[in-house]
Amino acid sequence: MSKLSKRTREGLLKTFAVLTAVTTIMSLSGFMYLAPNWASAAVPSDYGLVEGNTISAAGSDDPDVYIVNDWGYKRLFLSPQIFNLYGHLGSFANVKSVSAATRDAFPTSGLFRVDGDEKVYGIETTGEDVASLHWVNTSGSQAVADDPNFFKKVFVINAAEFALYSVASEYSSVNQVPAYTRGGSVSSPTPVAGNVSVSLASSNPSAQTVTQGSYGVNAMVMRFSGTGTVNELSFKRGGAGATTDYDNLYIYDGARRLTAGRTLSSSEGTVTFISLNVAVSGTKDLTLVGDHSSTAGAGNVNNFSLTNVKIASGTVSGYPVVSNNFTVSGSDSGGLTVAKSGSVANPKVGQKATALSEFKVTANTEASYIRRIQLYNGGDVKATDLTNLYLEVSSVKVAETAAMTSDGYAVFDFGAPGYKITKGDYKIFRLFGDLAGKKSETIKFYVEYAADVLGIGDQYGYGMKATITDFDSSATGESHNLTLQGGVLTITMNGPNATNVGTTTSDTILARYSFAAANNIEVKKTRLVLCLDNLGSGTFTNAAATTNGWYDLEDIKVVDEDSGTVLVGPADGSTFTASEATGCPDSKTGAAKTFTDMYDLVASQTRNLKVTADIKTGNTNGTTDTAVALDSTDIIKVVLDGYGEADLSGTSGDVAVLKYTGTSTAVDDSDVVPNADLSGNNMTM
Repeated sequence: MSKLSKRTREGLLKTFAVLTAVTTIMSLSGFMYLAPNWASAAVPSDYGLVEGNTISAAGSDDPDVYIVNDWGYKRLFLSPQIFNLYGHLGSFANVKSVSAATRDAFPTSGLFRVDGDEKVYGIETTGEDVASLHWVNTSGSQAVADDPNFFKKVFVINAAEFALYSVASEYSSVNQVPAYTRGGSVSSPTPVAGNVSVSLASSNPSAQTVTQGSYGVNAMVMRFSGTGTVNELSFKRGGAGATTDYDNLYIYDGARRLTAGRTLSSSEGTVTFISLNVAVSGTKDLTLVGDHSSTAGAGNVNNFSLTNVKIASGTVSGYPVVSNNFTVSGSDSGGLTVAKSGSVANPKVGQKATALSEFKVTANTEASYIRRIQLYNGGDVKATDLTNLYLEVSSVKVAETAAMTSDGYAVFDFGAPGYKITKGDYKIFRLFGDLAGKKSETIKFYVEYAADVLGIGDQYGYGMKATITDFDSSATGESHNLTLQGGVLTITMNGPNATNVGTTTSDTILARYSFAAANNIEVKKTRLVLCLDNLGSGTFTNAAATTNGWYDLEDIKVVDEDSGTVLVGPADGSTFTASEATGCPDSKTGAAKTFTDMYDLVASQTRNLKVTADIKTGNTNGTTDTAVALDSTDIIKVVLDGYGEADLSGTSGDVAVLKYTGTSTAVDDSDVVPNADLSGNNMTM
């Protein structure tokens, strides 16, 4: 992992914390382990510390900030952004300065579990302050056998931190997890020289008859056992068939295609896959997948032999292994057609659940059950800036994935039986996700190979060949070419949708929005406006009450959704006594308040905020002549006053409202997108 400089610590980091709860799950879905030969010898009390203390060896060659748990392990904050995701442990002033010897007395763990989820992941850095997580899919008994102390090493993180990482391929053993070194990085797995054996997995397909044009057919499932890194696999076709019976062959790891399509050599019927870099520690299954040609010879019989395996170090045994026979029938599988569909607006930096692409899948000649879809982003937005991705059909979520792969793919595994498209029908799939990134970066999702859309035909039971020519490149006619919108500061309203709320509530969410800054910025003023549609008549009314304000709203505040920190307020609605002529619907006046609470925006990071309030319609601390009283069926909405409005920054900006951190320079309103009012949705009581 990259080291955080002293300047970064002192200048950028305002608030941070981490959960240190240790999992006590006795039957794991998976877990991660670091520093396998270093047993914990210290406990926090040996050094005057307690669980949850944050520590740093100031003045040493490693000024990074860690947090310790009760069992004598520590975890590291990977980047400044992660510091801002936790608010309950206090500010930077709470970090305890310790000696390098004290710091090093606590082994560094990288076992992460998301709060509420039993899966445990191993972390691997993939760039500057960037990392990926690997689910370690192993049994609890095997985990204990590999590391008796693993229960003590699991740190619980929140969903916001999890979303910052990409999710990479699974690990199958403790021993393949990267080892942490304080000198600078969490390295990729370094395979231990040893023995790797290969055999046919229990899920290897039996002998069968396949249709012409059947795509995405599992030809051989191989199980690798032992320790090492598989770099190269070679195969040879056998049987009374032909090399031309196959359009392409691939190697898959679960639903994830690891390689580009390869064709069999016409002279020898061989194919080799190189640069696989698949770690094996324990067991690992890989699948040879084939696309049958629509002109494959009826009656032809094909099988495959694994003829060579190369690993990074050590020896391999068990090959050759031979698949079962695949006999080509005289029947043709149905086909799918995948095409770009509709239009997608350019998104803003920081938008949540925003549309990223749209495409149509048509089932021809037989119904299809969609099992997997793999989309490639040919744009330049970083993979780590696209998270919480999901596919919708007719506004219903049908598949999801937490993150992109590190090499730019969004992999959606629908499972069995899959999402059905009836014969001759089509479905429109819309891709949504959370977006970070920077202004002017691009997003261009498309299908790279026909096999990346696997639909199983209901008549023959095999993968239907997808025609993807209208959705297989980054060209504007074949994919939605999106450009991220934003300025120095991009503000995005993120809901919630219009809904009903109670008349006696606490911390009801009235609006959500995000700030994404290209530079470090201090927000020194925030102005909120309250608008009213009396009794839900359909027309908003003048709602300013300059004497007693809105006394039926209490505890109005702006909260950082990721850390839970209150950034602005709280204040009761009775203090909203300024009249605001703009922002409310129907050109009506609203009740406004300008807050002077200051908070920071860090460059290239998105801050997710929400406006909450307590609704108390039973309050009587005012009269309807001097205040706004709320009742059942009233509609209210909150407006974030624009930073280009005259009552805030104005057209030339104001250092008392928005300014660049550490300077006396105001953020000009032309650098704020949008610089007008942002209105929340209707909340009906």
